[in-house]
Amino acid sequence: MRLNLTILLLLVFPSALSGQKQDTVKPRIIKHWNLSSDFTEEIIVPFDTVFSLFNRYRLADKYSPLNTTLGSYGLPFYQINFFDRITDPDKFLYSHYYPFMHLPERYLFMNTQVPFTELVWTFGGAREVAEQTFKVRHSQNVNRYLNFGLVFDIVYNLGQYSYQRAINKNFAFNTSYTGEKYKLYFAAGINNISSNENGGIADNSHLSQFDTRDVEVKLGGLNEAVSELKNRNFMLVQRYTVGSSDSKAKPDSAAKTGPFRMSGTFSHILTLENNRRTYSDNMPESGFYDTIFINKDETFDSLYSRSLKNTLRFDFSTDETRKFRLGGGAGIRNEFHRYSQINPTHGIPEADTATWKKNNFVITGRLYNNIGEKFRWTATGDLYLSGYRAGDFFLKGIVSKGFVLNKSTALWNITAGSQISFLPSGMNNGEAIILNGKTPSTRSSELM
Repeated sequence: MRLNLTILLLLVFPSALSGQKQDTVKPRIIKHWNLSSDFTEEIIVPFDTVFSLFNRYRLADKYSPLNTTLGSYGLPFYQINFFDRITDPDKFLYSHYYPFMHLPERYLFMNTQVPFTELVWTFGGAREVAEQTFKVRHSQNVNRYLNFGLVFDIVYNLGQYSYQRAINKNFAFNTSYTGEKYKLYFAAGINNISSNENGGIADNSHLSQFDTRDVEVKLGGLNEAVSELKNRNFMLVQRYTVGSSDSKAKPDSAAKTGPFRMSGTFSHILTLENNRRTYSDNMPESGFYDTIFINKDETFDSLYSRSLKNTLRFDFSTDETRKFRLGGGAGIRNEFHRYSQINPTHGIPEADTATWKKNNFVITGRLYNNIGEKFRWTATGDLYLSGYRAGDFFLKGIVSKGFVLNKSTALWNITAGSQISFLPSGMNNGEAIILNGKTPSTRSSELM
């Protein structure tokens, strides 16, 4: 009996010591967030490294679960859900590729006590229609405030039909400094997306007679038609906070009756984007095009846009430890846009480049109110005072209410928005496009 009791104590005692040691070890903390659409607030993103729903690797499906596609992942697609669609006019060149891309409002930042690396590779389908994705992400803190991260994505898809290959290669680098008073966010992205064009199915009756790879398409191997998108972007956000809301204090009874606190934040936000869409075909006289304007030997069309947005603003917020919290802010934004396109020149076998340069001056604002931990409303708006979009007005609001159901949380969101846009002067229905009463200037230089 004594021998059995001694053995039992020897087995239990080390376990108890191990449990006590684990309780004293400081847990590793990983914080994961992105910035709000106006770059004024950190939005916490749940961080999950387990294999729950690992099969949902498609970024397009995570952004919006219902999409209309061309049959293959990596090609342009359209959100069936109206509220998920990209309606920002500044994103007209890449709205159908948006979830694939690394852009200023979509960058993810981390704060981790140990280096973090994520590697994801998927492969599926038969060899002739294979679909592959590859992603590597790394994030590492230099100290408790400074972090560096990078991510590299590849989508390679041969497609369900002939001449439908998609190759997407996207890279991003970001860094963040999150001090108590001063915060800095920097990020730069390179997005290269290439899609082969087959012109669509030649005869719909073939769908029921042949496999997808044997269905005849309108553009073949002689055309080598390709659509390409190249995006380069840059983001710099600096925020300095004056005053203190004592956000680290615990929301106890003393805090509720203590002195009223308020903090203010001055922000400088700079974003730059270059976008270029091109389409090429090595055999324009194959019968697919009804008109050829410039060159009968090779087709090459190009659209280019550049946007530079510079914002200065001030935001305030009351004590975050109180049950009733109010905040808001306002600022001014200057926008510079440059648009270019290839223009056919009659009687000359070469094309010219048409260029538009436009500016906007915008007042932007935001107001929000938190009541407790489960109710919140937010309103944001932009008013264009001058420029080619003078008079445009955007207003968006959201009301959120949380509910606790069987130890889990349900969230009910009500969103509403209003948009008023005016045609620039000189742009009337049925008339040629003239911006601000001036015809586009032409330049012989090629697009950048």
